[in-house]
Amino acid sequence: RSHCLRTLPPTAVRDMALKEPLLPGAAAGAAIRSRLRFGFLGLAAAVSWNQVMLNAGMWVVLYGEAALSHAGLAQGVACGAMMLFLTCLPRRISFERQVQVSIAALLAMTACMAFLVSSLLRRSVSQQAFLLVVAGNGLCGGAVQNRGAAISADFEGGSGAFLLGEAVAPLVGVGIFLLAQRLADDAHHIAAAGLSLSTCFVLAAMVVLRQLSGDERTVPQPEMSTLGTCIASKGANREYAKRRLLEVSCNSVVSFTVVFVWVFLLCSSPFVASGLCAGDSACTSSLTGRMISVANVAAFGGRLLGLRLSKTLLAMLATEAVTLAGLGLLAIKALVAGGAPAALERSSPFALGMALTGTLTLWCNFILMRNDHNAQSTCGHSVFLPCQVTSQIMWIAMQTGAISGTLLSSVW
Repeated sequence: RSHCLRTLPPTAVRDMALKEPLLPGAAAGAAIRSRLRFGFLGLAAAVSWNQVMLNAGMWVVLYGEAALSHAGLAQGVACGAMMLFLTCLPRRISFERQVQVSIAALLAMTACMAFLVSSLLRRSVSQQAFLLVVAGNGLCGGAVQNRGAAISADFEGGSGAFLLGEAVAPLVGVGIFLLAQRLADDAHHIAAAGLSLSTCFVLAAMVVLRQLSGDERTVPQPEMSTLGTCIASKGANREYAKRRLLEVSCNSVVSFTVVFVWVFLLCSSPFVASGLCAGDSACTSSLTGRMISVANVAAFGGRLLGLRLSKTLLAMLATEAVTLAGLGLLAIKALVAGGAPAALERSSPFALGMALTGTLTLWCNFILMRNDHNAQSTCGHSVFLPCQVTSQIMWIAMQTGAISGTLLSSVW
């Protein structure tokens, strides 16, 4: 069915997956190790940025309520640019080179976090330096996520493991943040401790990648397996890429809309907190951090629920996305203005802020995962055994939505 992936039809991939229990003990053990490694790699790719977001309260105190909007824009543009560049390369990068690029990106990410930790300990973090570090982390994160997804496709079950690792990252981030709070009692030191702990995951991921480079690839991908290689080629491959762009156009709009609302909510959280706290700076800082923490936990819950529901009509997803956008934007605008419904006026600002963030984030991620299921199923694949072209189209839509949501949050 897939001209682009014709050397390895979806049915063949599914048949291989179904035969997994029949593998000999040694091969089964190797498959499990590979999946654990890819799960860890997916986790490491996102945990540093999660830690930056979880310390939102401190950034708000240092740089004002627009701190998350500026940081989100630096991260989103850098990450999106790197993903777009790697996705649109006209030639598929060799497996060995992809591993090298990923290791280099993880090393650069470590350097960015080390600089930020050092600045935090010295209490001399200028906003310009902070945004440069965030942008650098975005470039590195985009490279690791893009190349990690490509590498994982060469291993049976690797793509699903990488996806699960990314899904677990927000929850692990909260765990690291809570541990950092027990290790230090000053905001700068808490942030430094959390970033240091998250960097340990990044360093370990480099070791994991080195180990993966020696593993046998069980599902090597064909040369024409990415959006860039398909478009750059002629004939059936290019036509396949064009057809997939049309077939998942509605799914792309759903992803764009949902991520747009979600990122707008996250970047607006300091303004929501300020509206609920009536301008009290201590309350605003504390509530912002708690809202981001709740959002991380809710993101994990939404993704986990969405992964379990593999069949949802596209019309239902589109309806949910429109409803989410309408209700979400109205609720955010009302709370920023301090206009909570009369029935909730006596509620705690913390309860209202965390309830809004948790509900919308859970719903956003629940829609996103079911939308990915739907998009992959249209060409006989799944989120666990994905079509790379489809995945890359959806990445572009989501990253565009993230940047747009960040830009809109600057209206406050």
